[in-house]
Formats: sequence, structure tokens, C-alpha cells
Amino acid sequence: MRDVLPLRVVIGSRLEQIERAHARLTPILHGLWGDDSAVRPIELAVHEAVVNAIEHGGVGNPDATVELTLSIEDDELLIEISDQGPGFDPDTVPDPRRPDSVLRASGRGVLLIRTAVDSLEAAHSPQGRFTLTLRTKLPRSTAEGVPPRRGGFHGDQRA
Repeated sequence: MRDVLPLRVVIGSRLEQIERAHARLTPILHGLWGDDSAVRPIELAVHEAVVNAIEHGGVGNPDATVELTLSIEDDELLIEISDQGPGFDPDTVPDPRRPDSVLRASGRGVLLIRTAVDSLEAAHSPQGRFTLTLRTKLPRSTAEGVPPRRGGFHGDQRA
């Protein structure tokens, strides 16, 4: 699957467009990992990031777009999700597991993303787009057949 990367998918900033992005992303992830248990957390993280980009990045513009870019840098898969919204700093999102945040309506997606990938970065481009970059280590060679460890979705941290 490395031969199809980098990949860029542009969708309209509408929830019904998510399936189009998913259809392009999933075969690539399965080609790199081959293991549903390793791919599923990454798919969920990307889904959450795309939903957030659509809900917060379209800023009421019917022509707004969300861009997904997949590329490989050294031994990592980079998944960039960009939109035209104001963006946010993921480091300032309160941990939804804290007692004072449990009843908040937002913030769980960032936890989900952080649990599924190795790092999460946020930046604004000079072109006015906000980009979340999800980085995750690629699995060892297919011949070794050992996917990278993934954290669970119950707050446990990757070892």
C-alpha cells in the first residue's frame, strides 16, 4: 500500500461525505497493518477528527472542504485532517475523565484520538487552514507480522 501514498482526499464539509473519505482510507490502513484490531482504533480516531472538522471547520460555509492527507515519514504514518475553521489547541481540552469534566458535552474525541495514535499535533497554515496531524508508528514488516501496540479505549496508556 505504500505505493499509493501520499494520498489526498478532499470532501465537502458535510457529514454525508465521511463515507467517501472512509472508503479511500480503510484499504490503505488494512494494507499497511492487515489486522482489524490494529486498524480499527486508527479508523475511529480519523473518523472523530473528520467529524470535528466538519462540525467546527465549515464555519457555515456551504463550499467549505475537509482535506485528508496520508503520507509516510520515516517509520510513521501521518494522517492530516485540515479544515477552514478557527481550530483549537488539543492540549487545552480538559480530560473528560476528570470529575469536573465528566458531564461536559465535548472533549471525548480528543481523548479517543490520543489513545489511538502515537501523537497529535495542531497547526494553522498561512493559507488559513487548521490542520490536525495524527502520527502513528508503522507496523514492523509484514513478514514479521507483529502490529504496533495500541492503547485501549478505557484510558490506559500505551506501554
